[in-house]
Amino acid sequence: MTEKELMKSYSVIYRTAFDANNYYQLLMQYYKYGKENQKIFKFSPAFWVISKNALSYACLMQVAKLYDKSDKSIGIQLFFSKDSYSYLSTLKTENVITKNTLYIFFEIPIDTNDYSRYNDLSIQKILGVLSQRKKDLKDQIELLHKYRNKGYAHNDKSKVLSPDDFKDIPPLEKETMKVLIDFALKTCRVIRYYITGSYGTDAYSNIDDIYGLIQLLQFGMYEQKKMEDCWSKGINYHPPTVYESGD
Repeated sequence: MTEKELMKSYSVIYRTAFDANNYYQLLMQYYKYGKENQKIFKFSPAFWVISKNALSYACLMQVAKLYDKSDKSIGIQLFFSKDSYSYLSTLKTENVITKNTLYIFFEIPIDTNDYSRYNDLSIQKILGVLSQRKKDLKDQIELLHKYRNKGYAHNDKSKVLSPDDFKDIPPLEKETMKVLIDFALKTCRVIRYYITGSYGTDAYSNIDDIYGLIQLLQFGMYEQKKMEDCWSKGINYHPPTVYESGD
């Protein structure tokens, strides 16, 4: 691959990981606020259920793209390819990565009394550490592939017609998805920094949108109750006026 093709591919991988993380964070809000605000979620159950299912599917498929084993796909395996290794090894950059950086991102143990943790690491060393961490995730990645291939991408007959055949496959837990997303996104951000000097972000700054939506729904339900109480007493109901700021 040419340098231009590699840079475009890196951008695609980062965007895929970024999207997966946003989908995951929204899903976690569903689980969190769904328990705390069951009345709100019953307000429009079809919307909440369909949205949650769509996010679940989108999240899994984005993560599956990141860990696709095909040589023709664009996933994090590209970072460890011969072309990528050659490009990063010869790249002239003033952006440095230390043991301390890898500790902060990946919680890789280091000796706190070892001042060499602040020394620059070669890209070969960095890729070696990240490659080993990816190997440590082998079981989680294989489980992801099973769910993606059997149930989501190809919809095997055996899964539909003989669901008992899947009894022995462990569930794909939220924690597993979190680990896979974190590794992919942090790998992207470390490589991105090495090339550009910027880590980028891991999620939208206003990703906690479901909480705001719930607050609006609570306000709407409160006003609806006031309106019904007024009508039952023969009193005119005056809805609150919303002023738009001119700032």
